[in-house]
Order: sequence, then C-alpha cells, then structure tokens
Amino acid sequence: MRIACCEHLAPKGVGCAVLSGFNLLRSFQGVELMVSQSKSPKDVVQNALRQEVPSPGHPARTGIMLFNEMIRLSPDPVFFKDLNGRYQRCNAAFEKLLGLDLAEIVDKTDSELFLPSIAHVNRHNDARLLHHKLPVHRYETSIISHDGRRREVIIQIAPLNIEGESAGIFGIIRDITERRRAETALRERKDLLHRITDNMLDLVSEADQHGFFRYLSPSHEPVLGFAPEELVGTWLYDLMHPDDLERMRIIFQDTLPALKSVRAEFRYRHADGHYLWLETIAKCTTDELNRVNGAVFASRDVTERVRAEKALRNSEEQLRRITDNMPALVSTADMNGLFTYLSPSHRGILGFDYEGLIGTCLWDWMHPDDMERMRKAFQVTLPEKKRVHEEFRYRHVDGHYIWLETVAKCTMEGLRVTGSIFASRDITERRRAEIALREVNQTLQATIQASPLAIFVLDREGCIQLWNPAAQQMFGWSEEEVRGKYYRLAPDHLEQEFRQNLARMNQGEKFHGQETKRRCKDGTLLDISFSTAPLYDQKGRIIGTVGILEDITERKRTEVALRESEELFRQIFEQNEDPAFLFDPDTLAILDANAVAVRLYGYSKKALRSGGLNLIMKPMVLASFAQKLVNEQVGFADDAPWRHVSPLNTIDSNGNVVMASFRGRLLRSRGQVYFYGTFRDITEKLRIRKERSEMQTKLIQANKMTAIGTLASGIAHEINNPNNYLLANAQFLEEAWPDIRNTLQEHADSNPDMTIGGLPAQEALKDIPQLLQSLIEGSRRIKNIVTSLKDFSRQDDESTRRPVDINRVINAALVILANKIKKSTDLFSCHLTSGLPPVMGHYQKIEQVIINLLINALQALPDRQAGVFLCTSLQESPRSVVIKIRDQGTGIPEEIRSRILDPFFTTKHKAGGTGLGLSICYAIINDHKGTIDFASEIGAGTTVTVTLPVL
Repeated sequence: MRIACCEHLAPKGVGCAVLSGFNLLRSFQGVELMVSQSKSPKDVVQNALRQEVPSPGHPARTGIMLFNEMIRLSPDPVFFKDLNGRYQRCNAAFEKLLGLDLAEIVDKTDSELFLPSIAHVNRHNDARLLHHKLPVHRYETSIISHDGRRREVIIQIAPLNIEGESAGIFGIIRDITERRRAETALRERKDLLHRITDNMLDLVSEADQHGFFRYLSPSHEPVLGFAPEELVGTWLYDLMHPDDLERMRIIFQDTLPALKSVRAEFRYRHADGHYLWLETIAKCTTDELNRVNGAVFASRDVTERVRAEKALRNSEEQLRRITDNMPALVSTADMNGLFTYLSPSHRGILGFDYEGLIGTCLWDWMHPDDMERMRKAFQVTLPEKKRVHEEFRYRHVDGHYIWLETVAKCTMEGLRVTGSIFASRDITERRRAEIALREVNQTLQATIQASPLAIFVLDREGCIQLWNPAAQQMFGWSEEEVRGKYYRLAPDHLEQEFRQNLARMNQGEKFHGQETKRRCKDGTLLDISFSTAPLYDQKGRIIGTVGILEDITERKRTEVALRESEELFRQIFEQNEDPAFLFDPDTLAILDANAVAVRLYGYSKKALRSGGLNLIMKPMVLASFAQKLVNEQVGFADDAPWRHVSPLNTIDSNGNVVMASFRGRLLRSRGQVYFYGTFRDITEKLRIRKERSEMQTKLIQANKMTAIGTLASGIAHEINNPNNYLLANAQFLEEAWPDIRNTLQEHADSNPDMTIGGLPAQEALKDIPQLLQSLIEGSRRIKNIVTSLKDFSRQDDESTRRPVDINRVINAALVILANKIKKSTDLFSCHLTSGLPPVMGHYQKIEQVIINLLINALQALPDRQAGVFLCTSLQESPRSVVIKIRDQGTGIPEEIRSRILDPFFTTKHKAGGTGLGLSICYAIINDHKGTIDFASEIGAGTTVTVTLPVL
C-alpha cells in the first residue's frame, strides 16, 4: 500500500522554510514501512495524523516520530483534514495563527474555527480539489487571527490518497500580509514618485539595460521639444551629439554596471535640431536578485552655464573630479577653534580656497545669530566627550549664508582632548523646503486674501463657497452675501452660457483666459477674463471648481487705442526712407521688414523672415553684430537708448557688399518686446571718406618728399665745406710728398730700424702715396655725391630748357643710388652707348625719372641673386635716345597693369609707397614729348623702355 501526496505544493518564490514544510509529505516513506508490517494501513495513517505513536519496538514508531518532529518544526502553519472536513492534525504555527490549542482544533470544521465567509471559501476550495481530483490547489484568502488582525494568506492543499482512495486533505498556509503591505507601499511610492517626476522641472527618465527608454517625465517636452510618448522605446543615444557619443557609451555601459552613481555632461538634440547641454546623474536599477536591469537618469538643462564655463573647464576639471567624489565637508580644528585641515570640498560648497583657510578660526565664518548657540555646543559639550549634532549657517565666499548640518566629536590623544573633527553637509535646500512647507498654508491663505484678482470657489451646483476681498471689491457683494448662494454674476443673456460652462467644469474641463462679461451688485457689466480648474476630494472625485476673475475693461479700451497706435507705427515703418526691420530681441530673428529693405537687399519679406540676418550678413559679421548688441543690453525700459553699430558689412541677394550704419532700440507692444532697427546704406559715403583719407596720406607723403629734397640740398652744402678742406689739404700733401720722401729716405738709410706710424720706414714710404691718393679720391667722390644731390634737389626753371646728355644724367643718378644698388643686388649691369646726341629738356626731371625707375626695379627683386640691367641706345626712326631698364623681379600682375600709371595707385602701402612715382615719370616723359612703355611677365621680370627725341 502507498500513501500518495503531491510534491508540487510549494509555490514559486516561497522561502526554504515553506518548502521544508511541504517536504514533510516525503516522511511518509517511514509510514509506508510501518504500513507494510500492519494489517490495517488506514489505522496506521489515522494514528500518524492524530499523533498516536505506537509502543516502543513497533516497526512504525521511528517513522511516525520523525514525521511528527518535521511537522512541529515547520515555520508555516500545517494542517490535515479528513474527508468530512474535520481537522485531525496541525502544528504549533497553525495553533498560533488561530490562537487555539490542538485539543480545541481537532475534530472541528472550518465553520467552527473561522468566520462564515472564510469557512465558505475553504469548503469551496476543498470540494473543488477533491471533485476535480487535482494534484494540488492554491488560493488566496483572508484569515482573522486570534488578536483580531486580518491576515492575508496563501493556502495550498493537496489530497492524501491511501491505496488509490482519498483519505483526507493536507494543507500549508503562507502568511503574505507583510508582502501585500509592501506591494501596496511600493505602488504608492511609485505613484508618488511619478507625481513628483511629472511635476519636476528637471528631466527624469528610465531606460532598460539595452538603453531603450521606458519612461520619460513630462518636462522633456518644454526642454527638448519632444513629447515623452515620442521618445518611449527609442534608444537614448539616438539624440546624443556625435562628438559625445563614444564618451557617454563608455560612461553608461562600463561605469553604470559597476553600480556606481555617474554624473556627466553631454549635448542632446532638441526637436528643432539644435543641441542642448544636459547635466545628468545616472544610476543603475537592479531586480530582486541584484542584477542590473536598467538605469535611471536625472538631467538638467545647463546650456547657458556650460557656455559661460567653457573657458574655465580645462583648468577646473581636476578640481571638479575631487569635489564631485567628496560632497561632504570634513575639517579638524585645535582647542582654540583654529582649522588644522579642510577637505577640498570646501571650495565647491563654500567657495573658499580650503588651503587658505587653514589657521583661521571656525567662528570667523559663522552667522552672528548662531554664534552663541554653537559656542555653547562646541566649547561646552564637546570637551565633555559628547557627540554633537547641530545645524547652523556658514558664510559663503560671496557673502551669502548656507545651512550646514554638522556632526562633531572630540579628537583625543590618550585621555587628553586635543581638538575636534567636523563632518558637515549642505542642507540649505532642505531648510528652505522645510520653511516653505511650514509657510505654505499661510502663504496660500495670504495669497488668496491679498490677491488683486477675484478668487472664488463653486460647488457642483454652482453655489459660492469662497469669496476673497478682491472679488468683493470688484463686484460689490460681501462674502456673507454670496457664501452658500447660487452664482449670480452672469447677466441674464449669459446665464445659459454659464450653466453650460458649469457642466463642462464638473466634467473636469479647465478654462484659461476665457473672456466674457459679468454683473456687479449695482448692475453694471464688466469685461472679465476668467480661468478655472477642478477641485478633487481624496478619492479623486470632482467636488467643485476654483476660479479667478480679472477685470479687463480698461485693458479692452487700451487694446483699441493700441491697435490704432500700431497702425500709425505700421505706416511710419513702411514709409521710412531707410531699410527698417523688426527683430526678436532674444534671437534676432527677423519678424518684419519694410519695402525699402526689400528693394535694397533684393529679398522678399517672406524670404527675410525665414532666412533671417544670415541672408544679409556673413557668419563672422553676424556674430560680431549680435555680440555688440548683447554688450549694450540695458533692459526693456520704454526709454531704452538707441544702439549704433557702424560700419556694418552687409550683402544683397546678388552678393554685392552694402556698407551700412545700424541704429536700433527696444520697443514694447502689448506686453511683447521687439527690437526695431534701420540699416542706412553708407557704401558711397565710406568710399569717398576712404579715398579722401588716402589722398590726404599721399599728399602728406609727397610733401614729405619735397621737404626731404630741400633738406638734402642744405645737408649737401654743409657737407661740401669741410670736404673742400679735406680735398685741399690732401692735394697739398700729395704735392709736398716728394720733398718729404727724400728727407725720410735719408733717415731710413742711416737708421735701418726707423719706423713711421708703427710701420717699418721702407714699408711706410711705399704705402703713404697710396694713402694720399685714396684720401683725395674719397674726397672727390663725396664732392660728386653732394653735387648730384644738390642738382637733384634744385628746382628747374620751367621757362628754360637746355641740351641734356642722357649718359651724364644716368651717371649722376647711379652716384646717388650706389648704396641702394649695393644693398639690393649682386648683379647690376650698366651699358651706356657713347656719342649719343643730346636731348632738349630738364636735367633734374630726367634724373628723377631714372631714379624712380631704378628704385622700382630694385624693390621688385626677390633676392640678391636677381639682377637689374640698364642700357642706352640711339633709335633712328624717329630719331630718339632709348633708355631700357630691365629687372629679374616678380613681374606686374595682369589685373593691375592698366592702373600702374594712375596717381596714388600703389601696392606698397606698408612700405610707405605714395603711388606717385610712375605717374610723375609718365608726366615728365610726356612733357618732354617722349614715350614710356612697360613689358612684364609674372616671375620673369619687367622691362621699362623710355624714348626721348633728340635735338
């Protein structure tokens, strides 16, 4: 014979103790042994159920005693029923659950032990188990325990079969009351969490372990422009800036699974395409087995802060890592209250350089109102070796105070107190929240009473339950006259509208800024704007409506006047002679443009509104323009000053540059602030101003050259006088030298060791003639240079012309330019054809042409290895003297060749060029009835050919 009992009673998730209770059935193996030696197996089972143990020596005694012991030790209530539903056996846990002894339980039915409703449930499930011959049956119900508390339980029952026949029911009860409470509390906490996150300004989101969003707070829509439901199921990396993607993947995929809290900043794409900086704190979420199943993120838009701190980020990066990982303030002080150590987090929370505070007194930064209380705590309590827990205010470096919660304890050296150690944290926000919480009811009541707007509360029938002073002042009825009475502010012709609105409000509909008319006590009608919201009871049922009424009668009158004023402004705006624009003051987006702006820039109004200032300004110009306006920002006052930006480089639709002068200021209309500005075309004005400035500069330079010529003449005269002394004396010494030489030779012959000027006499006698000759030659060269300078600076008499030897003019010019040539090139060649006939003209003017052309040639050379070549020749037809100057310079670009003879045109502004040299040369040659031609090739040099007619 076998006793069968289902081994699948234990529910999934039930603890080991419960499973051990169900495993009691396996002890029936001992009963089988007993039954195998008994003539009445059924009697044996009945004895086991009733705890009747056979006498010592009985074969079944050991198995039954073991089975009884296992039932007794089971932590869960265990019971046995016979087929009549009477309890035959139970353990101590079952007795404790019912508050009865075993004797009071045995042979009792469910109706005798439980309330009728509970007994009915148990009988129904017993019948179902036996009728359907189920191997196991599990159901949940409630049991009233002996102390009167309701217990939520799971009861699992299984049939006890003996030789194929049902002998009774075996059951185990699991108390799930605490679990139910925990589940309820969890649901409530989740509901509370969602209510909190749904109303937070910060972004709160949750993603699974693969990074796909499963929850996003409503604040995502105003910040990122996406509705939360649009992002649920999307990948958190989809909107991340590509430059931040790899870094954030490493942070979220490597660091988060390590169960660390992560703080990071990255860029996230807005719905309109631009990116915002988010500061995010992330932490992994885990399941009941502590396995990572996702992450939760709390983010804040820090775009503006990141822009402001971008320049400091590199230098502060190391400090931020320290302070982020150590939020608490830790410090130590000696017996006199002088700091001996401060943690780096002091800088992040208090703004002080923590190293600079060492040696200062802890009282120096404490709020005066907290000083006495904290002295008592720290100077009286701490020396008693007691732990001190206090809250006080500490001064921030910028002067404001923050609240710190501090735990302090004495530091000891043996039995002697040596100082104190403090662990503090910033609780400023918590203190503010506590104060706000205490004041909220008073604030709410005060707000209602002090509100300038009429505030009322209606019940579902339309009766007034609240009526503030502003409502009394607006409509004339006191609170006593309207409280509990039907709303009678709606005029007769709007009564039906009010009843329809009341019905909609009772359905939970909200009104905002709805305009209508309402009646005062004296019968006058007011234009009002009303807003309403439903009131709910604790069960979420609508019990009434709160409403706010604003008298807009005066505003309506003002709007009419404003529309008339705006029409006048529109006419002035359109008829302005300058291009005029209206901008958004925050983004500088173009809101409107007048007809002159359309004509000047060639864009339609629609194109200007959609394209903005990017159409008429290059990015760098636009950035500079916007920055200047920001720097001059002075507020939105009606008397805000005009702002000027000039000159401003703008472009029209054809790409032409339009130099403009901007003038603008802030305007206010209907509470909206606009930026009005005009762009006056000053292109021609700037061109004329620039040309005038260049002309003045070049005239000044020409005047300087004239002054230099006059000065050179004077200097030449001053140099010539002492040089004549040198030349005369040197010539006299040269003539006297033969006589001196004979005398010196005689002395040298008689005295072989004789020296002259430190040289042996024979060597000196040989070198002195050469020295005299060099002295005379140098003086003559100085005289030639001075003569050439005087000739060059001398003003010609325009009324007289004379025959001029071209070769002589060139030689004089080369004397003046000798040093310039030596410094500019190692390759200079001059070939002058002899016997050239003279030309009729002005010596100095022709010399000026030669000098100007040679200077240009020398300045065009790229290095000293490039050369300049000058030659003269005779041309027979027409009979003329030809002067050619060829250089191996850079050449003249083709685009400026046609302008090189224009007055004041130069490419050498930085080198002091005036642009007059070639134009003067052309004028001089043309005055001499000659010609001047240029042949040039880029990289190969330039050849200038001058022809002058001969006599």
